[in-house]
Amino acid sequence: MRKVIATLWLAAALLLCGLPALAQDGRELVETLMSIQRAMNEVRADIADVETQMADAPNRARREAIGQELTELRKKLARQRQNFETIASGLNLQAATDKTEEKLDWQAELKELISPLLKELKQITDRPREIDRLRTEIAAHQSRLQGADKAMARIGEVRASAVDPELRTALDNLELKWREHKEQLLSDIAVTRYQLEQKLSEEQSFAASARNIFESFFKSRGKNLLVAVAAFFLVFFALRFLHGVIHRRTPMQRMEQESFLLRLFDVLFYMGIVLAASTASLVVLYLSGDWVLLGLTFILLVAIVWSAKEGLRRFWEQGKLILNIGGVRVGERIIWNGLPWRVETLHYYSTLVNPAFSGGRIRVQLNDLIEQVSRPLGNNEDWFPSREGDWVMLADGSYGQVQRQTPEHVRLELIGGSHKTFQIADYLGQTPRNLSQGFTVGTTFGVDYKHQAIATHEIPETFRAAVEEGIRNAGLGDMLDSVSADFKAAGASSLDIGVWATMKEGAGHKFYAIERLMQRICTETCTARGWEIPFAQITVHQAE
Repeated sequence: MRKVIATLWLAAALLLCGLPALAQDGRELVETLMSIQRAMNEVRADIADVETQMADAPNRARREAIGQELTELRKKLARQRQNFETIASGLNLQAATDKTEEKLDWQAELKELISPLLKELKQITDRPREIDRLRTEIAAHQSRLQGADKAMARIGEVRASAVDPELRTALDNLELKWREHKEQLLSDIAVTRYQLEQKLSEEQSFAASARNIFESFFKSRGKNLLVAVAAFFLVFFALRFLHGVIHRRTPMQRMEQESFLLRLFDVLFYMGIVLAASTASLVVLYLSGDWVLLGLTFILLVAIVWSAKEGLRRFWEQGKLILNIGGVRVGERIIWNGLPWRVETLHYYSTLVNPAFSGGRIRVQLNDLIEQVSRPLGNNEDWFPSREGDWVMLADGSYGQVQRQTPEHVRLELIGGSHKTFQIADYLGQTPRNLSQGFTVGTTFGVDYKHQAIATHEIPETFRAAVEEGIRNAGLGDMLDSVSADFKAAGASSLDIGVWATMKEGAGHKFYAIERLMQRICTETCTARGWEIPFAQITVHQAE
């Protein structure tokens, strides 16, 4: 109850404090209307007097003169009547009527909008333009002075040859006229040069002029510009913060990150952020009354919109990508610069990821993805033929371990500790064979033709068992998958047996060691079994 009573007392106090001000405004309004009414009565009296004079006018010319005066008085009375109605009602009926009848003139509106900017530019360039005008004027006077000298010289020549006194008098008068014209030109040149020297004496260094312009700008419009820019970024980051809060504190956080509705909301929200921030800057400039900066900002916005119109199709395609309904989609596989990548995000700067590379995360402008097409990921797809730490063998015979693998190059550590670096394109061109994921190493061993009876079954089986046992005895049994052997071919001097050992993961660094081990085991087996190992022979046939 006490709060209600206190509120009523406060309202009453404010009302009583405001009554004197309202009464004073009412008295001023009445006094203004009374003064206009007195002025209207005076004009009406003048009109009546002029009408009486017009009726008593003696001739037509006098009546026309009095008629013009009467017209001016009636116009004056109409203006005073309009002022009286406007002040009394608070509305300008005539202006409202004219506004509804006038047509929109875009050229006039645009001229009115940019006229403050043009005036500002004109004021800034006033001094150099004035100096250029004075120099041009001096050059024109000097050109006319030369013409005057030529004219006087010609008149002198003609007068020297003239005999008739009347002609000589006319020529003397003409020469006097040109002499006066020359003196006037000399006087004009002297005055113009003095004005030019005055302007040049006021000349400042470029640094001083720039400093003055800078100081003048920040005393007047610089402050408005800073406030407008601050308003833009304040609204921009405030709404960005609000966007983050909405994502964290609302049911949106439970939506899938790549949901179409979520992306549509983000796009519309970001458009609203830019629109609101731009509007805040324009409102600041409008309230400050800085029409020059407001005009510049408006022209800038029009230019941005116009340029956006030219690239409407591209913006449409970018919008489809951001909404995840374009040719490239989040979570799918894309080929970029000859390498496979997984699309992680789609924004103005999109993120592509390849887990096989060190530093396998790149940013790509959205505009560069417009012509690209992605596809869904397959099961257990490889992202590159090798990974760091893998052992590989290349087509040129290079054999080593991958020490470094980036989207730009691959570095191998060869046997012996030396390093070899390949550009990505060159590395892929060598068709790398990854040995760390498992491989098969084979060798061919020949026996003499005298063992032809057992060369197709017994010897291959014996080699297979011996090689398998030898590999296990060498401590590589955990890496061994299988061993196979078979008759391969009947050579020129031997029966060739092929032996193959298939290794599991982790045996890549033993490729050549296993190959040598297989040759040694086959040799020892032949020695133990008494199987003869042939050598290449040359048969010489003697001609009869």
